[in-house]
Amino acid sequence: MSTVPQKRWSFPLIPLGLGAAACAACCAVPLLGLGLGAGGLGALVGLMEPMALGLVGIGLVMAVVAVRRRSNNHQASCAETGACSIDGACGCRPADARTPDRHDPAIACTLPGEQMSERLDEFRALLARALVRRQRVDGGFVWTLRADPGIEEEARALAAREQGCCSFFRFDISSDGQAVRWKATAPEAGWPMLELLYETSEGLTPPAASPPRPAA
Repeated sequence: MSTVPQKRWSFPLIPLGLGAAACAACCAVPLLGLGLGAGGLGALVGLMEPMALGLVGIGLVMAVVAVRRRSNNHQASCAETGACSIDGACGCRPADARTPDRHDPAIACTLPGEQMSERLDEFRALLARALVRRQRVDGGFVWTLRADPGIEEEARALAAREQGCCSFFRFDISSDGQAVRWKATAPEAGWPMLELLYETSEGLTPPAASPPRPAA
C-alpha cells in the first residue's frame, strides 16, 4: 500500500525540482557575468527566467491535482471496504455511526436473588401504608403518597437502596406538604424491570369514593 502514494507524489516533484534548479541558476548568472558579455548575459537570463517560472507553475498545478486524486481515491476505497468505519481516521465515518456512551449504566440488578423478594416486600409495605394514586408516564410511572410524617424520608431511603443495585433506575421524589410524588423512569431496555417494580403497587390504591346518592 505504501508504494502508490510515493508514485503520486514523486511525479509533480520533478517539474518543481527543475523549476527550483532553474531559479537557482538565474540567481547564479550574475556571478558568471565576468566571463560573458552584456549581450550574452541578458540573453541567458531572458531564456532561463520564463523557463523556471513555467516549470514551477506546472509543478504546483500537478501537485494540486495529485492531492485531490489521492483524497478522492482514499475516501472511495474506505467507503467500499469500511476500513475506517471504526475510528473514522480517513474522514469517511458513516453518518449514523455513534460513539457509545461509556457512562450509561448497565441494565442489570446486582442484588442477590434471595434479597430481591425482601426488597419488593419493602416497597409493598411502604405503598400499602401511603399510596394514594399511581399513573403511567412516558418512560415510567408516578406514585403519589400521603405526606404523613416519615413517609418522604422512608421513600428516599428506599429509593437510594434500590438505585444501589439497579443504577439504571431514575427516581425523582418531591413533596409539597400535601403529598409525596415519586417518579420512576428507566431506559427502554430497563422497562421490564421497571414494570416489575410498578406491579408492587397493584391493588394497593384506595378504592374511589362512591358518588353521593341523589336526594329522595
